[in-house]
Amino acid sequence: MRDSFHDRGVHLLFLLAVLLNQIVISYQNEPSATMTSALDIQFSSKTNEFALELYKQIISSENKNVIISPFSISTCLSLAAFGAAGHTANEMFSVLKYTDGELKAAVAQIYGKVLKDFNANPTVKIANKVYVMNKYSVKAGFDEVARKHFHSEAESINFGENAIAAKTINGWVEQKTNDKIKDLIS
Repeated sequence: MRDSFHDRGVHLLFLLAVLLNQIVISYQNEPSATMTSALDIQFSSKTNEFALELYKQIISSENKNVIISPFSISTCLSLAAFGAAGHTANEMFSVLKYTDGELKAAVAQIYGKVLKDFNANPTVKIANKVYVMNKYSVKAGFDEVARKHFHSEAESINFGENAIAAKTINGWVEQKTNDKIKDLIS
């Protein structure tokens, strides 16, 4: 029973993380980000590999139109991987294709550069936030990595109070999307 509840909780947290990882697009100039170092190029290549594999998985199991942002999903999973440890962290980095030791060590810094450039440009805004069930705590140092490199944060929330949790999450989403997305969670 506990494993089933735990699995549902993990799936719910993953779903929330993916849903809350929003990209808001308006029209302006292209992002000014340029990737020049070998690690930047490797990061781009591995992120594209992950995106292609993700698309293949989704289209093989869905019989309808699907819109996703592989970059948003990889950003969210990367952030979660830095909050994990041991085998779980290694598996998450493996799924993301960040298996090279030097690249894995640089992923947070590279995301920091990319997200800073994206968020400085009025064309694309990326917002990420992790909501953690209030009975759990995040790993030491996670908040710093989330803020410094992923331009994100973790917030404790009581998912047992569904209406209040939904209102909190929806308020954040509305604020980050300039009221373009409302009532994401019900």
